[in-house]
Amino acid sequence: MNRLPAEQKALVEHYISDNNDRGDFERCIAHVEKLHDVLHYYQDLLRDDKHGKRYGEVNNLDSTALEKHVKSIRDSNYKFSALIVETIHGYVKHSLIDSKLQGFVKWFTSILNGTNEVDLFTLNYDLLLETILLQIGKGKEFMDFIIKLGHGLQQLLGNNPRYYFNPGNRKVMKKAEDCNTRLYHLHGSLSSFKDLNKESMGKGKGTYFKISTEAIQENRFFDKIFDLNIVPSIIAGDRKDDKIQEMPFRFYYEEFMKKMSMEDQLCDKLFIIGYSFRDDHINRMISERLKLSTQIINPRPLEFLTIVDFATSAEDKAKFIKRINFVLGLEQGAIGRFIENDSRILFGGANSIQVNV
Repeated sequence: MNRLPAEQKALVEHYISDNNDRGDFERCIAHVEKLHDVLHYYQDLLRDDKHGKRYGEVNNLDSTALEKHVKSIRDSNYKFSALIVETIHGYVKHSLIDSKLQGFVKWFTSILNGTNEVDLFTLNYDLLLETILLQIGKGKEFMDFIIKLGHGLQQLLGNNPRYYFNPGNRKVMKKAEDCNTRLYHLHGSLSSFKDLNKESMGKGKGTYFKISTEAIQENRFFDKIFDLNIVPSIIAGDRKDDKIQEMPFRFYYEEFMKKMSMEDQLCDKLFIIGYSFRDDHINRMISERLKLSTQIINPRPLEFLTIVDFATSAEDKAKFIKRINFVLGLEQGAIGRFIENDSRILFGGANSIQVNV
């Protein structure tokens, strides 16, 4: 927050109701988004709607004057998002993984062994799973549906390549067939960006690409992106259901839906680690998988269901159980409802997960 330019910081803080909001970056983004959306909607009304145009004419209103306001607020949100991603960047270090996540890494490595088909869906922006796959997984092949296509952005990246999301590419499809492990960043990552220059050229909503963390570090990437009309490609704030309609998020989410709701592709084992159960679109799919596991006709039970949370106090544990029952629609007396001391819930953080598969 303190790294925002003074006028942008003031804009965000104007809409923050208390200190708790100030510490919740998604809520801060949501406040600014609402302001942007209202202005943008009003601008479109005056400019494109026949009744809106008439209203503007009668009242001598100039819709073009709003363009600067809309752009300025949008840029403030992009700047805020970039600072969040930049802050997260660099926190995933090999030494910290080795010292703080030994139990989790042991479990994670165990599920990658053998012939398991593993789909990893992460809502985090960090690159923890990639780092473990590359370091501790001993270079185990995994698929994230991107392909290196040239260098580009010489002024930003030097000789470092860009990787483009392209699940239909022949090489990508071949690798997907050969890999047992697939990784999906449902809400984007700190190494993913959107080139808005493609948007202005009439090519949709911008081109999504990724670069390596080394390229970010070597080229002070975050200091330069706005000059070239490039923004972080992450989903935060409000309206996540709407935002996941953009690629690549729509593709990632559809793959998640298949594992949760399509009977010929259902997951047999489900592990939910460190998730707050605050995203409605994710909760709906988890709820759907649980319903399929207990349906009367042709039930599709889960071999394993494990939920891991960081709560330690009795009060926080009780709140968490109450929350997941509520958001998953597991009312009193419902089959599969979570209870106190439920063996399917592990508390105490990621290291509490057990090697049992």
